[in-house]
Amino acid sequence: LSQKIKEETLLTKSNEIASSAADQPDTQVALQAARRAVERAKEDLNETRRAYTHEISKATFQVLPDKDSPTQRPMTTTALELQYQGFKIVEVLISHDSAYLPEHNDVVRGFRWLW
Repeated sequence: LSQKIKEETLLTKSNEIASSAADQPDTQVALQAARRAVERAKEDLNETRRAYTHEISKATFQVLPDKDSPTQRPMTTTALELQYQGFKIVEVLISHDSAYLPEHNDVVRGFRWLW
């Protein structure tokens, strides 16, 4: 929305400049060049947005083929984030209680399975 407002403001300003500088041919040439530059910038921006969206979608739904396990689901960005947060939680628990891991075999088993 803000991008559209900026574009409308830019076009309004360029139209004001064009109407005030209608008598000066050099100004009109410069104005036309500026308008062409704005159009090229808009096209570049749209192309960059499409490429960015494509890369983000590839990163979010990245599929890693595994020849040994065809039924294994791929890790998504969300799953990796949750896994990382779990590691951080266990790290905090261990930092406050050095006997946490020896007392919680299920956590140790989980770490072995993930490793």
